[in-house]
Amino acid sequence: MCGLVQAIRDAVGCLCKLRKKQPQQGPTPYQEKLMEDVLVLDNVFTQWSLEYERQGGDFMVAWIMRQERLTPTQAAETLKQRRAYRAKQLQAYCTMHAELKQRFLGQYVAIHNGEVVDHDPDRWGLFLRLDWKYRKQALIMLVEDDAES
Repeated sequence: MCGLVQAIRDAVGCLCKLRKKQPQQGPTPYQEKLMEDVLVLDNVFTQWSLEYERQGGDFMVAWIMRQERLTPTQAAETLKQRRAYRAKQLQAYCTMHAELKQRFLGQYVAIHNGEVVDHDPDRWGLFLRLDWKYRKQALIMLVEDDAES
């Protein structure tokens, strides 16, 4: 699943938790509007990606072209590099899994350049902290009993 879609869904989860924490007051108008906007964005993004891929295009290449103003060839190369980098980070996670399980079981870890750079029980909080520092390059994984989960 695309990281942006997952981040959007996590944002909805955080807003739902806020709602539950303040049942007597209810969500603020701002929280309500934010939740509506996030749900609409999630729907639009999902439909757009499905339609684009149904027509034979590579959605992620188109996304990179649009966001970074690259040519199709540059965007395809950028995506190839990012996927290779993420595969290396996933391999690092699998290699370190026994140690991670002892230290961070049930938490999310962020792996960048083969090292754990941060951890948090809250995926969304970890994502927000890392977003500026690592520019979406860190791999965020939930440490579970099984490395393949």
